[in-house]
Amino acid sequence: MYKRIAFPLSLMMIALLIVCFDSLWEINLFIRQCVMENIHGHWVIDNYMQYLPLVVFLVLPGEHKWWHRILLALVCILLMQGISESLKSITHILRPDGSTYNSFPSGHTGTAFVCASLLAFECKKRRGLKTVGYIVALATGMMRMINNRHWLSDVLFGAGLGILTVIVICWIYEKYVMKLSNNGK
Repeated sequence: MYKRIAFPLSLMMIALLIVCFDSLWEINLFIRQCVMENIHGHWVIDNYMQYLPLVVFLVLPGEHKWWHRILLALVCILLMQGISESLKSITHILRPDGSTYNSFPSGHTGTAFVCASLLAFECKKRRGLKTVGYIVALATGMMRMINNRHWLSDVLFGAGLGILTVIVICWIYEKYVMKLSNNGK
């Protein structure tokens, strides 16, 4: 368990360092400038693409019963969104486009990484599906920056939060829920 949480915690710590230190905030500004100078356009596909790994997770036959998968997805997405929305109101960071003060963290990216991590949890032996799920999640985060809706730090924290949420909830699920259901209780 501890080895699995190192990566998402690292993403979240890097994001927090960028947000907390003015000298590191320059990273956000530099990445935004590079994106705005080199990539033009506004896409709305990121609003829908974030759920693509979830659809695959729910539709493909897997190791766990369909209603367990639905329950896992609901718990993970609701928990991650609850934490994300709470942080948005606490941090009060202006979006790169100047529209609102709810930039940190990226909820779209968090949701995309929850969905990709759930797919990876269900399809442990299907490396190709796991890889595609994470590529879709990464593309969602990148599109949030291309659309000028989020800073790099928002996307990094959202990705870490999404992955960490699934690791913790699936650990609880396997340790307690599966143990209880296997014992007939």
